[in-house]
Amino acid sequence: MLFKIKKILIVVLGYFCLLYICLAESTIKTPLAYLTAMSEAHKKSTYELVYILQQGSDTESFRLRHAFTHNKEYAQLLNLDHSREEIILKNNKVSYLGYNFRPFSLNSSQILDNLPNVLYTDYANLKGYAFLDAGKDRISDRITKVIRMKPNDTLRYAYILWIDEETHLLLKSQVLNMDNLVLEEFRVLQLYQSPELDRIANVIESLMLPTLTTVKKEEFPKSDGWQ
Repeated sequence: MLFKIKKILIVVLGYFCLLYICLAESTIKTPLAYLTAMSEAHKKSTYELVYILQQGSDTESFRLRHAFTHNKEYAQLLNLDHSREEIILKNNKVSYLGYNFRPFSLNSSQILDNLPNVLYTDYANLKGYAFLDAGKDRISDRITKVIRMKPNDTLRYAYILWIDEETHLLLKSQVLNMDNLVLEEFRVLQLYQSPELDRIANVIESLMLPTLTTVKKEEFPKSDGWQ
């Protein structure tokens, strides 16, 4: 009798294990789906990131607070090193504030400075790259999907992206040259999400920001120039 019970338990356990595997496989996304979800999450989620950005021999730390409410984006990007500088995103206007320069504002729907340009790419229409699933990894105590962007020629850089499995936010990225040397690395040290962060929108909405600066169109940085 005891043997039969054990046999039944083994069968039931095996069934649930098989069911779990099937469900897990059914939720697996393609590399393109992960990249698209990452871009959406960066734009339409509320979160706070503390991260470091290494470009060549220079390394700086930043804090990004982002809110998405009433179909609008609000963000504050604060430099945590050296003199205080911050960038504010409000109503498709990006304002630059600091002690060492005259504050100014530009027409832009995105903060392009000190953030990886892979966040703003239209991956569905991106040409010249193969998107490869490189498995999973752990970044800042969170499970990530690793996606490699392999160029089809030697004229483009390669990219590796670590995308959070739960939030789809980018937690790490690397830009590599043809010799696989890292030219730029973005790495999140802390990801924080809370309904309290929605208050950022109200705070930013109440700010009196600098008037718009007139800049020629060709002077704006291009988010897809790396392609």
